[in-house]
Amino acid sequence: MFDYPAHAICLLYDGRIIIPDIIFNVGIAVAYFAIALGLRIVTRRTTMILPFRTMITMFALFILACGVSHLTRIGTVLFGGWFYIFDLVTCGLTFFASIATAVLLLKNGRKLLKLTREIIEVSSQ
Repeated sequence: MFDYPAHAICLLYDGRIIIPDIIFNVGIAVAYFAIALGLRIVTRRTTMILPFRTMITMFALFILACGVSHLTRIGTVLFGGWFYIFDLVTCGLTFFASIATAVLLLKNGRKLLKLTREIIEVSSQ
């Protein structure tokens, strides 16, 4: 059932394409994980953004899912098989996290802008 070939076949197993692809995807995944971790630290260490904690947490989950999708892409290139299913599940999770994040951002956008203006006013005094 999971005998799909690796994408490397399509790339003719050319290391000049595959190796940079792997390096770039690992680098992007690491950056996404660092961003998600940074957002998590911010939400745990500050009470000022408490009203936006859910939105920031959802954004962190979205970013985390994006990072995982770059790793599953490496799996589909190198191994194929069940990595395609894992990649599909990861894309589904990314889809739902992105929709939830967008809804929360649109819902809280005005409050966030108001808070930003207040912070700018206070800091400029």
